[in-house]
Amino acid sequence: MIRKVLPFFTLFLPLFSFAQSEIFFEHSIRQAKEEKKPILLVFSGSDWCKACMNFDKEILSDQSIYSELNQTFVIHIADFPRGKGLSKEKIRDNEALAEQFNPQGYFPLIIALDSDLNHPQQIDYKPGQKKAFLNHLSASLKID
Repeated sequence: MIRKVLPFFTLFLPLFSFAQSEIFFEHSIRQAKEEKKPILLVFSGSDWCKACMNFDKEILSDQSIYSELNQTFVIHIADFPRGKGLSKEKIRDNEALAEQFNPQGYFPLIIALDSDLNHPQQIDYKPGQKKAFLNHLSASLKID
């Protein structure tokens, strides 16, 4: 009996793996829909991209700014580190996001979009220009 079921079950393994690979961003989408918030999608190279490290230090690690952002957005970080390991599922999730929203491979890349993944707006960030970033982000809140 097991021999007959096992080959049938293995046909569905690739589908299961694909579903698993999108679990991280899918969670952010569900959260955004439930909380009626836009998504702030951040593409980062946390251990090799100097501007990404600056963004983390100036924006994400600043508790007052992060708290404010977290009240307005669901923040999703798609990290592409070179040194530290991510799970295979997280790597696949990040690669799928990059294929859709960052095919040029820019880092850091910050995108605001609604929970239906419509109206993506790139938010400019330059190290040392925290105020300009926050102003640009405020202007992007006119997402329909």
